[in-house]
Amino acid sequence: MRRYTLTGKESPRLALDTFEAAQPGKGMMSVDIKAASLNYRDLIVSRQFSAVVPLSDGAGVVAALGEGVEGFALGDRVVIGFMPGWVEGEFSPAKKATSLGGPGMDGVLTERLIVSATGVAHIPDSMTFEEAATLPCAGVTAWSALFERRPSCLGKQCCFSARVAFRSSLCSSRRWPARASS
Repeated sequence: MRRYTLTGKESPRLALDTFEAAQPGKGMMSVDIKAASLNYRDLIVSRQFSAVVPLSDGAGVVAALGEGVEGFALGDRVVIGFMPGWVEGEFSPAKKATSLGGPGMDGVLTERLIVSATGVAHIPDSMTFEEAATLPCAGVTAWSALFERRPSCLGKQCCFSARVAFRSSLCSSRRWPARASS
């Protein structure tokens, strides 16, 4: 398999290398990456680290399933969450460590990636891999804008309009009210 890694130099910033694809462990899956998107965070990471497989947002096809993975089959089209280890609860350093494309966690600029099955979602048939690959960071950006930097929706009814909603509600265009809490 092939992947790109950061060199830690200005030029060339990336180096193409090969690796042996491992089998996914319990609760994990292998995804053959079909599309990736580039975000500002990826540029920051590229300037600060070396020996890291970059890029945090990607979509692909399930290539292998580890023990205990349910709800997915080989060949399913999936999008990978920006931080696959944070699917519920309060933010923590352990959850932050699952951020793709940073130190300690390979990103999606690779032919195959092993990730937690809880951190992926099915892609609707109406969506391309390229479209799906742009969603994870966009979702994180929207969430951060609403609840982190300026918590304007805390305790209020807010209306979100989106073509898709990431995770299990990944679906066609709809509007829904959401109540934010602190």
